[in-house]
Amino acid sequence: MNEIDFSLPPGKRFSQHTVRLRGREFRVWEAGSGDPLVWLHGGGGVVLSYALDRLADHYRVLLPEMPGWGPLDEVPTSMVQMSDTMAALLRHQGLSRYHLGGTSLGAAVALHIAFRHGVNLDSLILESPYTLRVGGEDPMHHSPLQLREMFNARPERVAWRNPVFPTERQAAAMQMLMNHENDASIAEALPSIRTRTLVIFGGLDRITPPRAAQTFQQRLLDCRYANLPGAAHDAQGDCPMEFVTEVAQFLGVNLEDLWML
Repeated sequence: MNEIDFSLPPGKRFSQHTVRLRGREFRVWEAGSGDPLVWLHGGGGVVLSYALDRLADHYRVLLPEMPGWGPLDEVPTSMVQMSDTMAALLRHQGLSRYHLGGTSLGAAVALHIAFRHGVNLDSLILESPYTLRVGGEDPMHHSPLQLREMFNARPERVAWRNPVFPTERQAAAMQMLMNHENDASIAEALPSIRTRTLVIFGGLDRITPPRAAQTFQQRLLDCRYANLPGAAHDAQGDCPMEFVTEVAQFLGVNLEDLWML
């Protein structure tokens, strides 16, 4: 099994390009080849990770930047509008079928895409989904130091990067997009989502505690659950090898091939 050098930043294989859609410009990061795997970022914006590096050995990994997190100031006023915009962007990229994953806020957007545009999805992967939380703490009510502790149980593994916490504008967008009404719509939609789904929680996550996984398992028709005991909210950052192993097994990648590269 190849070891990760945590002193070197990930993402060197990824290149960035700009996509123009409906008069707007969107930034997209991309690496690898094969079946498309789209990953939607969390509240801190696009983050390149060791886990995504390894998945790019087997998939064409695309990281689109959502409205409100890039150069554009305009933020969709609802999760429906956000999910429809992102689905249109992916169609514009020529993606008729793809695996879809998301982190935290991105996982909530991915759920809306699965409900409204699920015919295009081969699978759905939700990392620390910021919705239907059971007893989760509100990260907006904590200091930067406290947020660091809430995001990463292994901070030495992400020491190369700047904090990925939402800016004031992004936090306001999150509060507008993520509310009780949104949670209610997702809860109602879950039983109708037929896409096979993997939900991944960090065992030390205080923002989206792993006990919320029971809700997804009970309401989704085809749901697999993975708990990473050593991870906090940033599961990819804390436990990249364990994260990739769970995703690879779910997607059907041979684990010997996975770690020989």
